[in-house]
Amino acid sequence: MSERLLRFWRLWLYNFGLSAFLFLAFYLVARPASPLFFIGSALGTAATLYLLLALLLRPLLRFGNWVNGVLIALIGLADFALLVDFFIFRLWKFHINAMVLNILTSPAAFESIEIGRDVYAVAGGFWLIFLLWQIFLWRKRLPLPPLKPLITALIALIMAEKITYGIAVIQADAAIIESAKAVPLYQPLTFTKLARKLFGIEKKSLKNPKLATGVKAVRYPLAPITLQNPRTPPIFFILLDALRADQVDPKVTPNLWRLTRESLFYPNNRSGGNTTRFGFFSLMYGLNAPYWFSFLNSRTPPVLFDVLKRLDYQIGIFASTDTRWPEFHETVFKEVLDHITDRMQGFPWEKDRDLTERWKAWMSEQNLSKPLFSLIFFDGPHGMEYPINIAPFKPDGLGTVRYTTATPKDRIEVLNKYKNAIHYDDILLGWIFQRLKELHLYDKAIIIVTSDHGQEFFEHGFLGHNSAFDLEQTNSPVIIKLPHAAQRGRVDRLSSSIDLVPSLLRYLGVANDFDDYANALSDMFSPQTYRRDFATSGGWYKNAVITPRYTLVFSNLPNEIFGAKAYDPITHTPLPYPKNDPKIQQIILKVLAQNRRFLQ
Repeated sequence: MSERLLRFWRLWLYNFGLSAFLFLAFYLVARPASPLFFIGSALGTAATLYLLLALLLRPLLRFGNWVNGVLIALIGLADFALLVDFFIFRLWKFHINAMVLNILTSPAAFESIEIGRDVYAVAGGFWLIFLLWQIFLWRKRLPLPPLKPLITALIALIMAEKITYGIAVIQADAAIIESAKAVPLYQPLTFTKLARKLFGIEKKSLKNPKLATGVKAVRYPLAPITLQNPRTPPIFFILLDALRADQVDPKVTPNLWRLTRESLFYPNNRSGGNTTRFGFFSLMYGLNAPYWFSFLNSRTPPVLFDVLKRLDYQIGIFASTDTRWPEFHETVFKEVLDHITDRMQGFPWEKDRDLTERWKAWMSEQNLSKPLFSLIFFDGPHGMEYPINIAPFKPDGLGTVRYTTATPKDRIEVLNKYKNAIHYDDILLGWIFQRLKELHLYDKAIIIVTSDHGQEFFEHGFLGHNSAFDLEQTNSPVIIKLPHAAQRGRVDRLSSSIDLVPSLLRYLGVANDFDDYANALSDMFSPQTYRRDFATSGGWYKNAVITPRYTLVFSNLPNEIFGAKAYDPITHTPLPYPKNDPKIQQIILKVLAQNRRFLQ
């Protein structure tokens, strides 16, 4: 073996030891639930990184000794990134992502951050130690063990930890799943579809007893929830899936429009997500969308139903679709599974009608002298189905527009189909309001009507939702009728669905500050003082921060992590990213703090 090649492998091997130490250092701040898996996956990830470096650079050695210099430079950058990520993870409980990179590369951000001399000292100390270590390795002829057995062992380690993770996903082993999240650069491997197809093995529900071992990815709430001077009005919480605010008008929704005349109406409201999973989660917990994954893995229910039970509410939950998907039985509804009525029959509009009839039957069985809470979740606008004889908005393709293959030329017909579906659900809302009046509950009840997200019809090139954070996909209205219409009026300022349930809990008598259990910033039940400088909305791989001037979108996809984007919040027109705006950077820092507040 030539001297050049020997030096390459020495640098590779002994620097692997340094990098592996940096990976393992995350153990100190992560406190993983599965220590053995964490150690294996940390070493496996370091090994993957170094094997990729070897595959990339080893063939280039024949072109000169400069390849060893490139190896050192790449290792230095990787190790320094690990060091930075260590302190970020220690502070925020998540790794470098698009929002963090935006802060690190925005000069204006440092007007809001006091770096401190110790940070520069740590960075300088790292580079000094790293340089001395490389000089030592370059000059010393350290022993080189047999490479083939070593590389074989590293590949075996990588395969073992990947297979372990894949099995953990099938077995719903939260200890391993959560431990993997603490490993920087970790790339999970799953094979649930393969296991189902080849061996008939189904992925287990998060009800798996392994989750009863005390594994918690979150600290929620941060303090015991206390009640002071509680109130127990009847509460009717109604959602129309995919309802956007501009459809609340006298023609499309006459019953809902009349409700706004005696309610607080927030038409400039933004949902916490652009799809049901994240929008409904954010709404019911009062938390930003990125918490979904940790709350799902830890099966942590919201504060809301605990408070309702303590106040002795009779609870009824009615949904037109199966509430097991998304995984709301393991999250939102975990503590109230016996109170759910779903699996309605027929087309979406028939399911909504069936839901209404079942709700009316349930109401007739309740003790009206005791507190009542019902949550009603219509699906009609999402499915865009309605009785063909109740279709005031034309042309609608006679109700047969093919949504999945529609193009911009079909926009009017598809939009009218959507309007007709909303209009039909508005008729059902009229039935509900009338029934409440017959039972003498309407005047003294809290009635809330909102949605989980919006819906776009090619206004910006998209159809449906879950594709952008534009106004159409995130602008879900909030309507709050308080007992005896104690507060009413239209509030046109920016608002967020994340504030809704915490505001309700405060009204019911929860004495805790919002910070104990939510990311809520202001009380929607107090319109005179309600203020929000920004809203957040999230999805699978992207998250948005929405201000009156910008919609800022951050992606965690590897090919987009450096590409934060800015759009006009109304027109969705691309704008130059406001990197030098200190107010924007202060908001991003606040969102980062919110997103780690309830993590272990």
